[in-house]
Order: sequence, then C-alpha cells, then structure tokens
Amino acid sequence: MELGYLKEFSTLAKTLSFSRTAERLFTTQSTISKHLNSLETELGMTLLKRTNRHVELTEEGRAFLPYAERILQVQYEYQTFFYNRKKEERCILSIGSIPGMAQYHITDILIHFRKQNPNITLEVLEADTQELKKAVEADQCELAFARDQDISSSDEFVQIPYCTDRIAAILPPGHPLAGKKPLTLQDLSHEDFLLLKKNTSLYRQCIDACQKAGFSPHVVFQGERLENIMDLVSKGMGIALLTELQAISLTPPGLTVIPLFPELITSVSLVYKKDQPLSMAALHFIHCMEQEERR
Repeated sequence: MELGYLKEFSTLAKTLSFSRTAERLFTTQSTISKHLNSLETELGMTLLKRTNRHVELTEEGRAFLPYAERILQVQYEYQTFFYNRKKEERCILSIGSIPGMAQYHITDILIHFRKQNPNITLEVLEADTQELKKAVEADQCELAFARDQDISSSDEFVQIPYCTDRIAAILPPGHPLAGKKPLTLQDLSHEDFLLLKKNTSLYRQCIDACQKAGFSPHVVFQGERLENIMDLVSKGMGIALLTELQAISLTPPGLTVIPLFPELITSVSLVYKKDQPLSMAALHFIHCMEQEERR
C-alpha cells in the first residue's frame, strides 16, 4: 500500500474536493483519482462517492479514515525523528500570522512544533492579512495564518481551513444595551465606534456590515492594539466591534461582550503559494497543525 495514496485519501476526506486536494498536494486531479481507484481496488471497497459536483465518504471510507490517519501519524513521527537526528540540517521556517495568536491557539501549535522539531527555528511575522499576502508572495513567509475574506478564489494561494470566530460588540459599563440579546447592528447605529485601524480585514468587514445594515458608522477611533481599544471603551469613549475570542480574553471587568445577530463570521486559514512545493519544515508544520486540531 502506497503511503502517498493514504495521504491523498486523508486530504480528500477533509476537503471533499479533488481540485483543492490537488492544489494542497501539488499534483493533479487525474493523478489523485487514479491513485484512489488503486487504493479502493487493493482494499476491495469504495471509499468515496463522487459525482461531477459532489464528493462524500462512504460508510467504508469513514471506517477506514482513522486507520489511514494512524498510519500517516506513524510516518510523520519517524520522518520527524530522523529529520531532527541530522543536526547539520538546522533550518528556519518563516510563518506569518494575524494578531491574536494566543486567542486562536496558534501559539500552542508553535510550542508543539518546536518540541517535535528542535532543529527548526521559527521566525514569526505578525501582521494583517493584506501584509501577510504580500509577505507570502515575496517568499518572506512560507506559511501564514490569514483571514479568508482577504484571500479570494482568484488569489494564487492554497487555503487550509483552521478556525472561525464571530464579531461581537464590546459595550462600556452601564450601557443601556448591555442586556439586549439578540443585539443587531441596527441597534448600534447611533453609537460612536472604536475599530481596528483602517484597511485591516476586520475594519473593512465591520464597515461593510454596517452599510448593509443601512447606516455609515460614526468611527471616532482607529487603533492597532486591542488593549488600548478596550481601555477606551471602559472609559466611555464608545463601543468596539472586535472578534469574540479576542475580546473575551482581553475584556476588563465591567465591559460586556455580545455577539451580533445575524452572526458576522470571520474565518482563518493557513495559506501558502500554489504551484510551489513546500519545504520539509513547512510540511511538518502543517501536519503538526492538523494534529492539534484533532485533539
């Protein structure tokens, strides 16, 4: 049994897309289809139902997937062991990330990765998605955790979904809307807004959402640091729109965090350039991220 076929099957099970799987593994859809047929013939069962528009695991495919992932995990472990035995192969892996690495548990992945790969030094660039896109395009970062809304389908990036968050309103102590649920943007149309700096992904998403709700927000402050925005909210300067996970972790006593209705979702993916094979260090990092997601 070819281990590469198992990797293709495991990736297909996640993406449910031959095209995205081919992009992620730097191969072609026809090659993946051929390998999957060989794997199914060897096993004597159908793993995937596939039509022109839809892919889904069969009952046998769902049963086989944990075995395939256990085999791939053993492969990763022995590859990592021998990779790090070669002390002369010390290298640097450059990774970009949006702010909020701790809140999104990206720091946990970095720690886990370093424990498994002591010969790889991590260089991390923390920036907004637009800056991260430029860094990946210029080969300053090989991988980057970026917000999906700034990575369009026309961009030359592979995206591996990582996590989702939602935008929430942060209200000062004693605000009359603090107990209102659900809370809509229309409820906030007459408020003063404190937002992240202009041209960030979240700034644009908040402005667009307010305009779709029928008003242009009165923005009285734009800043880079979440803790400064929180402090200004606590002192009554206005309300903030921030991501819920980040807001909850940083909100001082007295402030209220209320997710908006309908939900404003923001998704984060690990991205890298299409058609450019990844280094062994980057491949190890992706596997490490997938390990953490399964925990």
